[in-house]
Amino acid sequence: MSFLIKKIPSALSLNRILFTRTYTAKKPINTSKSSAPIYEKKELEDGSIFISRVPLKPQNQSFEELPPPLKPIKKKSYHLTQEQINEIKQLREKDPIKWTRKKLAEKFECSQFYIGIIAPVSEERRNELEEEYNQKIEEMGWKKRFIRNERSRRRDLW
Repeated sequence: MSFLIKKIPSALSLNRILFTRTYTAKKPINTSKSSAPIYEKKELEDGSIFISRVPLKPQNQSFEELPPPLKPIKKKSYHLTQEQINEIKQLREKDPIKWTRKKLAEKFECSQFYIGIIAPVSEERRNELEEEYNQKIEEMGWKKRFIRNERSRRRDLW
């Protein structure tokens, strides 16, 4: 903790030290109630006045007034024909190691999620991947395994 040490003049008190915290936030410059605009004033049944400094109704904004989107807006395309879907299924069944969801999505210019719906991975391949994953976890040290387990346990509590 850091402090500024100030000596008060001896007229006020003899050799008294005053500590001033330097890390405190500055006070707001304008704290008057008139700093926020009043959107609505209502007189209630009991005679008190209700003042709203927040708009009670949502403001209608046009598309031009909104800030630009963070990511470019992509249009959904349903461009795959039945022949292409059958080809995706054949490639995935023939060689699932080579034709992953990512590679198929790049080839046919669609999302990996869509590939997963059209041609899910076979049970054999799923078991292979699960065995590889379990082997990878067994090769980890006890501390890394513990951290992963704790992370997944905390995630489950969400």
